[in-house]
Amino acid sequence: MNSISYEEMYEMASTGAKVINSRAVALAKESQMPIRIRSTFWPQDAGTLITDLSNTPDYSISGITYDLNQVWFNWKMLIHNDQANKLDSVASLFLRLDELNIHADMVMLLAREDEPLQELVFTVEKTAAERVRAVIESYASTKDSKLITDDKLARISVISRKLNGKPEIVASVFDALNHANIPVNMVATSDLRFSFLVPKTHADESLNLVHEHFNLSNPDRN
Repeated sequence: MNSISYEEMYEMASTGAKVINSRAVALAKESQMPIRIRSTFWPQDAGTLITDLSNTPDYSISGITYDLNQVWFNWKMLIHNDQANKLDSVASLFLRLDELNIHADMVMLLAREDEPLQELVFTVEKTAAERVRAVIESYASTKDSKLITDDKLARISVISRKLNGKPEIVASVFDALNHANIPVNMVATSDLRFSFLVPKTHADESLNLVHEHFNLSNPDRN
C-alpha cells in the first residue's frame, strides 16, 4: 500500500494495528504533517505514506485488524413504569466512564416502549473492565438488573472508506464467516469501520478468511 489517509490509519491503529500509535496519527492530521511508515527489515521499500484523504486511493478495503484486549459487557435492566427517564442509568454510566477516561466501543442499546426490559451492550479494554464493572454495580439494583461479561472474544475490524455505501463488503464478510461456521457475537458499523466479535478461538481463522477474501496480500488490489 503506497498511501493511506489519516482517518483510515487512525481507525486501524485504534483497533489493533501495531505499526503506529493512534494519538500520533491524530496529531499528524491536526498539523497536516504526512508520515511515512517504513520497514526496518526491508529498508529499500518506500513504505506507506499517511497523508490527507484527497491524496490517497479509495481502496475497497484499506486493511483489517484484530484485538484480543476487549471485554464485552451486557447489562440488562428492568425499567419500571413510574420511571420518569428510562435513560438515567445509561446516561450516568457513560458520564462516569468519560470522567474516568474510559472509552466504550461497539455500543448498542436495545429497548422497546412496550417492553420493560432494556439491554445495553458494549466493549471496553481489559485494563478498564473492573472499573466499569464497579461503576455499573454502583448504579444497579440486584433484583432489577443482570450483568454479563465475556473476555474470551476477539474484535475483528474491516477498515474502508464510505462503508455505509458499500453493503457488498459487509455481506461478503458474513458470507465467508457463515461458510466457515464461525459464530458472530456482535456487529457494529460506521462509515470507516465494520467490526464484529467472534470467540477468541476463531480469531486467526476469521482474520485469514477476510484477508484472503479481499486479496489483501496483493499490492495491486483496488
